[in-house]
Amino acid sequence: LDTALWAVAVNAVLMVGFHWNGTARSSFLEWAVNVLCIAVTLIAEPFLLHFWGWTPGKRIFGLKLRGPSGDKVTLEEGFARSWRVFWYEFLFLVPLVNLVLIGVCVYRLYHDEDLPWDVDSEYQYTQEDQRLPWLKYIAGWVVTFGLMLVVVLLARLPAHWGSLTAEEYYDNVNRYLTMMTNSTDRLDE
Repeated sequence: LDTALWAVAVNAVLMVGFHWNGTARSSFLEWAVNVLCIAVTLIAEPFLLHFWGWTPGKRIFGLKLRGPSGDKVTLEEGFARSWRVFWYEFLFLVPLVNLVLIGVCVYRLYHDEDLPWDVDSEYQYTQEDQRLPWLKYIAGWVVTFGLMLVVVLLARLPAHWGSLTAEEYYDNVNRYLTMMTNSTDRLDE
C-alpha cells in the first residue's frame, strides 16, 4: 500500500506537472516509473519511520516501529531497514519464491517472530488499537485508486480554458494529440 501511495504521487507529478501520458506506456517507461516509485519509497520511508514511527500502511494496522526503550528509528537504521525490505520485496517478484516468502512471513507473524528484514534489528513493532484493520486496508486501496483516478482526470484537462485564442486552441489540440496518440504530429497554426 505504501509503494502504491508513492506511485500516485510520482504519477501526479509526471502526468499533471509534466503533461506526461501515463496511460500509454512502453515497457521501458513502465519499468522506469516503477524504479522511480521504489526510489521514492526508499527515500521517504526512513523519514516517516524516524519522525512518526509508522508509514501509512503500518498505521492502518496500528503498528509502530520503536526501539527497546521506546525511541523512534534513527535515520541511519531507517535507511538500512528500507534497503533490507527492498531486497525482500524484490524477491517477492520471483515466481514461486514469493509463495515461500509469504509463507515464512505469515508463519512468523502468527508466532510473534520478527519478519526476515527485522531479524537483526533492535527495533520492534508495537501494536496499538487494531479495530477492523482489514476494512482500513481495503479503504486504503479504494482511496489510493480514487486518488489515481483523480490524477488521470486532472492530467486530461485542457491547459487553456474559457475564451481561447487561436494559439491556445492549437496548444490544447496538440497536447491531446500527444497525450492520446503518442504522436508527434502537430496541428499547424
